[in-house]
Amino acid sequence: MSDDDEADPPADDRIRVSFEITSEVLSAADITSILGTDPDRSWSIGEPWPWPPDYNPPPELGATSDRVRRFSRWSVFSTLSSRDLEWDHLDDLYTRHAPALENVARLPAEPYRALSIVRYFDGRAFQSHGGGVSAEWVALLGRIGAEIDLDQYVLQDGPDDDWPWPSERARRPRA
Repeated sequence: MSDDDEADPPADDRIRVSFEITSEVLSAADITSILGTDPDRSWSIGEPWPWPPDYNPPPELGATSDRVRRFSRWSVFSTLSSRDLEWDHLDDLYTRHAPALENVARLPAEPYRALSIVRYFDGRAFQSHGGGVSAEWVALLGRIGAEIDLDQYVLQDGPDDDWPWPSERARRPRA
């Protein structure tokens, strides 16, 4: 075994891919009606935030002083594991939702629309998995006036200690 073989642990990266529409005018039901498909997760203006009563969310998270949402959100997600590769997540989302997403062009100009890619890199490894957006996605996003929203975070202690989604943490297989 060479020194290179044992130098760095393999990257234990995580990813979440979704398509999201955010509106200060339309409700999630309005968006669903125009797109002709149900979201995986949504909420509408005026709905209460699901936070505990003793937590006061900052205004930039979209909460008002009366603890109701000040914008609507409509989202569909890749159904793959957070450990699968970015390309596979994008293929899954495109295959399942591209026909309905073509209808995003029918929305008024106001809603923000974006392909959201959130990457969590294992800070213990000095490498990570790459990714990219296919020509089909780029063409679709251009036709419907959507952006790519790319967030990247380095998990200093690896995903076992600071993986951000409790629901994923609970489903993660134990060693």
